[in-house]
Amino acid sequence: MRSALPLSLACLCSLAACSNDDSDAPVSPGNVVLEITALHPRGSDTWLPPRAPDPTNPSDQGYPGDPEPIVIGCDRRLGVDTYLDNFYLRAPDACGSNVQCGYLVLEIDPSDAGAAASAYAVAPSLFVDLGALERAGKLEGAHVIRPRLSEPSGKPFTHPYASTPEDLTVTFASDTCALDGAGGGSGEPPSSNAGAAP
Repeated sequence: MRSALPLSLACLCSLAACSNDDSDAPVSPGNVVLEITALHPRGSDTWLPPRAPDPTNPSDQGYPGDPEPIVIGCDRRLGVDTYLDNFYLRAPDACGSNVQCGYLVLEIDPSDAGAAASAYAVAPSLFVDLGALERAGKLEGAHVIRPRLSEPSGKPFTHPYASTPEDLTVTFASDTCALDGAGGGSGEPPSSNAGAAP
């Protein structure tokens, strides 16, 4: 009897510890979905990308995408809308223990040497300053737009995704602009939370 009680207590303590560990473990809200749904290149212009048919809706034929090139307004800002599910967009100090939390990043022409232009936001819509592309004489032509998510630390969020976010390949053209910069207006999306990278 003397040896049985300590053993029973040890087992109970062990079970309690396991129970506490399970309850404290972060739980994923589900696989993350991230995709670009619209571009706002100039004034009130909206450009819609290609979209595959919805397999759950037999009547959905998808969408081939709006015509190109996409005419960029004279302020050289490109508004971007995204669809995001199962990921919380929060400031770095507001994520707590949530493992699927952070911010949205958009990169133009990403490479090992960095992106030609980029922006980040804690909202699903943002705008990217394309001024560097114009100054380099590279605004017009084919470009790759890459959406991705970042953890609060700045490390890229890599999983779990329902499917890897797809790059969007588009062709830009320049609006006809006066020397003082007058011409097509801002392509900034309507969200008041949109922000550009410093």
